[in-house]
Amino acid sequence: GSLWRALSEPYAALKALAREKETLFWVIVFPLIWLALMVAIFGSPSPPEMDVGVAGEGPLAGILAEALNSTGFIHVKTGDLNGLLADLNSTGLDAVLYVESGEPWESLEPATVVVYYKPSEYGNYTATVLKSVLDYISRNISLTMVNESAKYIMQAPMPPETKEYAVRYLRLIAEPMRVEEEPLAAERVFTKGGVRALYAFNMVGIEALFVGLFAGVNAVNERRRTGSLRLILSTPTSSWELLAADTLATLLLIAVSSAVILAAAAAMGADYSIVTPAAAAAAALLIGAGILFTLGLGFLIAPLARNPETSGAIVNAIAFPVMFAGGLAVPKFFLPEPLRAFAGAWPLTAAIDAARRLASEGLPPAQALQQAWWAAAAAVLVYALGGLVYRRLLERAAEY
Repeated sequence: GSLWRALSEPYAALKALAREKETLFWVIVFPLIWLALMVAIFGSPSPPEMDVGVAGEGPLAGILAEALNSTGFIHVKTGDLNGLLADLNSTGLDAVLYVESGEPWESLEPATVVVYYKPSEYGNYTATVLKSVLDYISRNISLTMVNESAKYIMQAPMPPETKEYAVRYLRLIAEPMRVEEEPLAAERVFTKGGVRALYAFNMVGIEALFVGLFAGVNAVNERRRTGSLRLILSTPTSSWELLAADTLATLLLIAVSSAVILAAAAAMGADYSIVTPAAAAAAALLIGAGILFTLGLGFLIAPLARNPETSGAIVNAIAFPVMFAGGLAVPKFFLPEPLRAFAGAWPLTAAIDAARRLASEGLPPAQALQQAWWAAAAAVLVYALGGLVYRRLLERAAEY
């Protein structure tokens, strides 16, 4: 009956997964390769390593070298200024600190530390990090000097309340503002497990993009090429039954791919510990909406594809740019503002973004569904329009 005809295509898709190398590559091999690359490059949230030269006379140069080394990600090389600058110009160092005058304790004048760096994107980042570290060291030196001064003040012949006021005033000068952090979002998103879970959901989105588009574009054209379409149209199978069968087959293939991706990411250290059954169900609904969107989009562009070569070129021309510009290959906050706006308006990205926030931030399921309702509505609309085009392609095929 109708149910068996609708389920026959998912069964055929599973057989193709085991028999056809191209299907196996796009559904299993490609996502595992890409996931491994993303985890290897971005999966360990830690500051980039820096090589910094430190030159100068006096005790301050040694204090700075020791403090920078203690950060764990800044590696210090000491030497004379000219030699270190030569290393900087030959890309051997990322920056050079030169203590121009470093005897504040004796001269009672502030020390001068010059930061040499190359004016590039990474050079500017290095200089910003170094200046932050130097500010922290400077503040600690100030507090140390104040504490030493407080010892002499407390021994001075003056009323106790005057001594206390003088010490408090000096400490206020040394540290006029104390900044405290209170993150509102769950910090686990910045942990190794949280970041790897995020990239796992990104990879699920990429699979929904590629497999959905390929399935939509090739649903009619591939059958026409193999000659099976004429046989199918000669059976009692209706166009709606065939549409349901192709939709179920696509959902099944991406479900298999998603299970492999999430399991592989877990083996690589992804943390899904805060994902509740309700969150998992909400994520499945959101991802399903994203798949309907890409499948419908594939149906819409199918008339442009006259043969398998053309369909492959069209899908790749759409999928690869969208994979990056749509915030799937990399998080949206890495993108420039215009592309970030595009990623926010792309329904698949909105659905995947809400799904991964369930796993990485512990977003409540109701809030995640509310956040992406418009993406689900857009997916249903695109899928409905694509279904009409799909039926029209079948009718044209039956005419010839």
